[in-house]
Amino acid sequence: MKIAIVVPSLKKTAPVNIAVSVYEKSKIQNNKKTKIDLYYLDSEKTENCYDIDNAIHLKNKKVLRKYDIVHSHGLRPDIINFIYSKERIRITTIHSFIEKDLFLRYGIKGRIIAKIWLFILKYFSICITINNIANNFYSQKNLNCCTIYNGIEFDKFDVLPNKYDKLKSEIKDKFSNKIIIGSISHLEKIKGLYQLIKLVSEYDCYRAVIIGSGSQENDLIKYAKKLRAYDKIIFTGYLEHGSNYSSLFDVYIQPSLNEGFGLSIIEAIAKKVSIVCSDIPIFKELFSDDEVTFFELHNISSLHRAVQISLKNTEKKEKAYSLATNKFNQDHMIKSYINIYEKNTNRK
Repeated sequence: MKIAIVVPSLKKTAPVNIAVSVYEKSKIQNNKKTKIDLYYLDSEKTENCYDIDNAIHLKNKKVLRKYDIVHSHGLRPDIINFIYSKERIRITTIHSFIEKDLFLRYGIKGRIIAKIWLFILKYFSICITINNIANNFYSQKNLNCCTIYNGIEFDKFDVLPNKYDKLKSEIKDKFSNKIIIGSISHLEKIKGLYQLIKLVSEYDCYRAVIIGSGSQENDLIKYAKKLRAYDKIIFTGYLEHGSNYSSLFDVYIQPSLNEGFGLSIIEAIAKKVSIVCSDIPIFKELFSDDEVTFFELHNISSLHRAVQISLKNTEKKEKAYSLATNKFNQDHMIKSYINIYEKNTNRK
């Protein structure tokens, strides 16, 4: 069995993190009869990129024809998979609600792109969704779907990153005797991070740390200055192993407007931090009120109440940890992907 995994780049975004985990762990867990290669489209490498010796820059797309399975992640890889993998088993992992995501990013143009993307996916053998809501949604669009929840390697969160002590000292010096709220993500409109800024501007008991970079970073900084809250927030930009900093927060907040999964929440749970998240359907599928505290989107009073509840009910984070280690662990995820590969190869 020969498998090609194709990603847009080696940049450490949630979809690429999952693809790389599947690639690396599948190579370890699989037998020698299986060959798995990782291809990427964009050659640019920054500090926010994986350094994988055996990863291959996909220049000659026709090379994909030598594989039994081509598993793509994202729009451009899916298009390449569609064009160059005829008579091969095409698999994709859909990491978001395509129509909502692209509309939030690109407006009407995004809707047109989404329609083309969904048309292409009808020709894939399997479309793996990362939650059941997405499974139901895409199945109604005549895609052949199955669900595999994202998973993480919990042990890796025991190690503290290089800049941990420096950020800890900065928080202590600037924000002593305040409640520290934080969020870690790719800074895009869909993440709803303006709500953290507004919370800090309206309630002086809070100070915030926002870790990550993205297209909305400058806009968020401008918004914080507009609300005179900039001095109450630390914007760190991109940090290597950013998820390992969540233990510096009293409460981790994920205020997303829309999500495919919310891997950052699982990573914060690994550090046993209290979680507050928006009451969108995907988060309610993954968690209950026993593990996290929900707030109503765009309602800052509701967000404030949720933070206060999470601070009082500290048993929630223990229940969240127990749930996540059983339901969202990496080993379970990898076994599910290998099972999909084997089943589809046998049907060929």
